[in-house]
Amino acid sequence: MGNSCCSYSYEDEDEGKPIAPRLRFVNGSPQQQGYQAISDSVNIPVFDQAAQERLKLNHLIWQHFWKCNLISPVEQNFHYGAAVLDSGCGPGTWLIEMAEKYPAVTFTGVDISRTFPYKRQRPHNTEFSQCDILDGLHYLDATFDFVHQRAMCDAFTKQQWEEKVIKELTRVTKPGGWLECVEAEVGFIGDGVATRKISDAVKLLYENDGMLSNPGKELLRLFHANGLENVRHVEKDIILGKKSGKFGEAALNHNVTRLRTLKPFLKPLLAPDITTDSQYNRLIDTFKKEVEQVSSSSSQPVVLRTHRVIGQREFSRSYFF
Repeated sequence: MGNSCCSYSYEDEDEGKPIAPRLRFVNGSPQQQGYQAISDSVNIPVFDQAAQERLKLNHLIWQHFWKCNLISPVEQNFHYGAAVLDSGCGPGTWLIEMAEKYPAVTFTGVDISRTFPYKRQRPHNTEFSQCDILDGLHYLDATFDFVHQRAMCDAFTKQQWEEKVIKELTRVTKPGGWLECVEAEVGFIGDGVATRKISDAVKLLYENDGMLSNPGKELLRLFHANGLENVRHVEKDIILGKKSGKFGEAALNHNVTRLRTLKPFLKPLLAPDITTDSQYNRLIDTFKKEVEQVSSSSSQPVVLRTHRVIGQREFSRSYFF
């Protein structure tokens, strides 16, 4: 696992200069607390430098616990050349690592925010493009041998997943090619009072905004509904805290940071028990202590459950949406 993917700057491909992300609005107001809206109700992290570093760290955490970058049966063909799409690629951490490993493959990354590495820092077999999948991917039908998308539950509503996202990802996949979506469940699995309270609030936030709160189950249904074959669903728990070493500690800190950033959205849902910033901050501190306490004992750890759902596009099915 190379470290070069963790030190990129970002550029405007036309000007060769760093570019700021496109600004969005939350309920008519400018971005706040590091979040922006991709639609009227859905919020995702703003792609500033700090957010990019968190995305890179998240990649390393997922990679450590899964011990792989994908589970679709495609890597045996990568030595002979293929076309791969990474949808919602962010800073391109997954894509660049894969491109360095498989130089015969062309890797294309797309994201709504154009914060990609400088051309001189990219492997020769990578391409990046700014686009919004809800407006349609600007690629012909059956372009890619493998399509990958990870950690996009924050970006789309259930209706958008149903009506556009999976259909569009399937459309650009070649007949016989594979689609793989990788997502984390909303909230945490654990017995602590603060852990349950926070998890319930996060689930309520997602449900109120019409977003996926159970991505494994929902993606499995959508893969079948779009005619994908050989569909497979695999779960993996990310164990938070020092019980699982430095990556467990990193995963805990990563999620604590995310919870602090979500304060404007979660605090109203915790009323009347939690109404002030100081009460919210103490709740997050208590959650962290609960995780650390079970990490130091024989108790069940607090985990974040993650999912990979894969499927193969049928050879005979035509996709025109």
